[in-house]
Amino acid sequence: MSTSLREAFSELRRREFFGRLVAGGGAAAASLFGFTFDAAAHDERITLVGAALARMFGIVTYRVRQNASSDTTRIVAELLNQSGQIVGEFVRTRYFRKNVVEEYVKGQEFKHTKLILKRQNQALEWRGETFEVDTDVLAGTFDVKYDNRWIGKASVDPGKSQRCDPTLAALANDRSQLLRIAEVVGRDLDQLLPPPPRIAEGCCCPDGIGCYNIEHWCSGFGVTRTSACDSATDCMNSDCWNSYCIGCCASTGCNCDCAAGDFFCGCVNNGWSCGCDRHCI
Repeated sequence: MSTSLREAFSELRRREFFGRLVAGGGAAAASLFGFTFDAAAHDERITLVGAALARMFGIVTYRVRQNASSDTTRIVAELLNQSGQIVGEFVRTRYFRKNVVEEYVKGQEFKHTKLILKRQNQALEWRGETFEVDTDVLAGTFDVKYDNRWIGKASVDPGKSQRCDPTLAALANDRSQLLRIAEVVGRDLDQLLPPPPRIAEGCCCPDGIGCYNIEHWCSGFGVTRTSACDSATDCMNSDCWNSYCIGCCASTGCNCDCAAGDFFCGCVNNGWSCGCDRHCI
């Protein structure tokens, strides 16, 4: 098969795959594993941002479409090289549950509406290959497809047990670079377009931030150990968020377990909420 014919075939497969994910001209976009997302009912914006972590794989820029509802966020990113050519595409949909927390400080009532991640679906197309993973955060499970075929399932209960289907463990070993590309693209987009809250900031304590003796812990899951730790830390910072601080004032760091080497991981992070003599937010 000639080079031009292979490239045309690869482009056809890529467009067919992502056409399935964003079918209907944006009016009713189908996400992975049977979930649907009505883009017409939500605000959508297009952003061009520079890559950071993914530059090691030749990705220089992302052309990103974002839309969101009150409990769902969705990103569709074209991955561009130095010449501005599309070398891959990435789609991620996150589903949240709302948790409204009431807090009373010196007779005043504060309400914080926190979003807790319950499910994430992401797909990567890279040079003719496709990788899809559906992460059930509440159950600690990963369902994985490769080139539109279901490969297997993994589960992680941090500090207790891990299980991975042999076919999925083999994929993680053979196509580890594909999984790492999915990781760095996802982390890039989180850092460039961060979901709040991420770190403690904006506190007005005159003598610095103090820590209350209130501990919070959260678990997070990701394709790699690093992305799982990021997820656990985001969840922990959201849990710490109060009228004094966005995020925790201190944490223990992540304790992680993975089901297949360094892939399909779950982490737990513990932190403490902020406090001082007056409220700030």
